[in-house]
Amino acid sequence: MISLSPAGVEDEAFLFELFVSVRLAEYAGSGWSQSEMQTLMWVEFRTQQATYAKQSGARHDIVKEGDVPIGRILTTESAHAVQLVDVSLIKPYRGRGIGTMLVRGLQKLVAPTGKPIRLQVELYNPAMRFYQRLGFQPLREHFPYLSMEWSPKSGGNDARLTSTESESRARAQA
Repeated sequence: MISLSPAGVEDEAFLFELFVSVRLAEYAGSGWSQSEMQTLMWVEFRTQQATYAKQSGARHDIVKEGDVPIGRILTTESAHAVQLVDVSLIKPYRGRGIGTMLVRGLQKLVAPTGKPIRLQVELYNPAMRFYQRLGFQPLREHFPYLSMEWSPKSGGNDARLTSTESESRARAQA
């Protein structure tokens, strides 16, 4: 059974393990030693955690299967939108529908408020297709990221790239 529990200081070791699980492929071809990669990932992890801790209206939950931590979901909420900051799972739990369940659960929770859910994804990240399948639409491109939005009013179909961005994409494809 999948459940959520608020993240605490006792979860730091797991969160670092998760960070490494998600980011290791980025470092694999760097030519750095295992020790150098570990040190750099630790510094980046601490920076990420400090940044997340400063975000107002943040909800940071550990995703568990039974009592075993397997991922996290981090959101922030403002008067106008919910931001999906991060949803990630350790490798053995990816591709099993758990991420879909988490995002669909967030959509169901947010829908009665009428607020959109927004997120940023790297332009070439395969997760972009995952979010599109869940009704998120491109909103604006700001290299190297794409902002996406899901709207409860239309299930995600009312967010569009601005005309300038659409034109620049058309020129790039020509």
